[in-house]
Amino acid sequence: MQAQLSDDEIEALDAFLMSDAAPEDCMLISDLDGFLTAVAIGPEEVQPAEWLPVVWGEEDPDFEDPAQAEAMIGLMHRRIATVRRQIVEDPDDYAPWFWADDDDNPVAVAWAEGFLAAVDLRASAWQPLLESEEGLQLVGPIAIFWPAEEDSAPIDDEAELATLQLQMAELIPDAVVGIGKFWMAAKLH
Repeated sequence: MQAQLSDDEIEALDAFLMSDAAPEDCMLISDLDGFLTAVAIGPEEVQPAEWLPVVWGEEDPDFEDPAQAEAMIGLMHRRIATVRRQIVEDPDDYAPWFWADDDDNPVAVAWAEGFLAAVDLRASAWQPLLESEEGLQLVGPIAIFWPAEEDSAPIDDEAELATLQLQMAELIPDAVVGIGKFWMAAKLH
């Protein structure tokens, strides 16, 4: 069993993603975590050859050597494995990597956008969740952060939206566990 990433390992991954060696449009730590979480708990296996280009964006990173490439990609693989294990064995231990605002409140918008990017990799496979009442309740705390459709009426009051998003951010860990269990049950039938 692989160990959960340490704070130092998360910081090393974060530092790499923000370095000049990483592509300018690559994911940063919070959206990367949302993305890897959805890859981990989704309805179908997504191979690294498919998800790594989404992480990096338009260009490949400029690793200093193969060992650095192996280390950074290995951390991503460990995060996926950890999320999968936590959903089954220790759901109370699952915690997303959110940014924090100046008051140390979680900012989940980047994480949720990363999650959506992984859903988009298998959009048709995710449809049973997104079209069921149970699934909509599960994904609701995450979807509140997704870009609104042009014809929908988002909350106009920014303070009200910020309050709602703060409340929803606190529900995301339970939503992730619920979504993971939804797909596990679906695979058994």
